[in-house]
Amino acid sequence: MTTNLFLKYLAGIGIFLLILTLLLHGRGEIGKFTDFSIYAIIAFSLLSYVMFYLGKMAAKSSNKYTFNNIIIGNMILKMFLCVIIILVYKNIYQIESRAFLLPFLVIYLAYTIFETYFLTKLAKG
Repeated sequence: MTTNLFLKYLAGIGIFLLILTLLLHGRGEIGKFTDFSIYAIIAFSLLSYVMFYLGKMAAKSSNKYTFNNIIIGNMILKMFLCVIIILVYKNIYQIESRAFLLPFLVIYLAYTIFETYFLTKLAKG
């Protein structure tokens, strides 16, 4: 996968999720948490950008385990950061509702699928 193609896909998923977020957040209790969803989109976009370049370097590495190590490290880091981000946001804003978690999980899932796609493309060639 070329860098230009990756950046087009990254922009596409970011714009799609931003539009989806703005449409869904206009209704009900979830509307209070639009900022959190936008922060999540930005954070996951940056993480995907970093993962693309790390994956690109690892795919060229002579050590065949480098690519796997990066993928496993990314999974652990992403899960750890998600828990911390959720706890910090919940504590700072004193949120009682769990409504902000659903959009966050959708965004997390979308970027996880996207990362799996582009890392698979990088691994193959």
